[in-house]
Amino acid sequence: MSGDSRSSSWLHSSCHLLCRRAHVGVMTVLTVSNPMISDEQLWERSQAGDREAFGQIVERHQSLVCALAYSACGNLSRSEDLAPVDVLAAWTLLGELREPARLRAWLCGIVRNLAASSMRRERRHGGVPETLDAVSEMAGSEADPAAQVGTREEETLLWRSLSRLPGNYREPMVLFYREQQSVAEVAGGLGLSEDTVRQRLSRGRAL
Repeated sequence: MSGDSRSSSWLHSSCHLLCRRAHVGVMTVLTVSNPMISDEQLWERSQAGDREAFGQIVERHQSLVCALAYSACGNLSRSEDLAPVDVLAAWTLLGELREPARLRAWLCGIVRNLAASSMRRERRHGGVPETLDAVSEMAGSEADPAAQVGTREEETLLWRSLSRLPGNYREPMVLFYREQQSVAEVAGGLGLSEDTVRQRLSRGRAL
């Protein structure tokens, strides 16, 4: 196998770390991230060609990236499509990151921009972004279509509530309720104080 083929295969596997998730928001982890290594150290190692280090970056931030993609588009399949694109973009643009300590915020910015661009492209081509209501009509191919429809109906109801919220309220709500993260985890992921997260969760529930 050539070097290019091995590189492509490795990057393809890293991308799919972000795709292999259940509809309840549970991620499948294929690598084990060392919490003692900072994002900045992992970035430096990735810059030097350490693929395992980049895999740890993916594993460490995969839940956040997928949650933000879902928050932006409200569609499970689209969010799963956007996540590996985010990985590819991150790998391609690693050298452009000027503040490695802000790696997490940089990844969040990439996925938000990708989601916004995807939605704009669909609108330009006359398409309406697929909603979870539309996805529910596709049930029937799995072993238990009744369970599949039930899950999608729950997702539809969830998105109907979330879609009314501004993004700065919606993202904490998705992470806290859908991804079942703690206030501290949400605050860390979004770069906010815990008080701010609590305020946004409270305000989001009231809207």
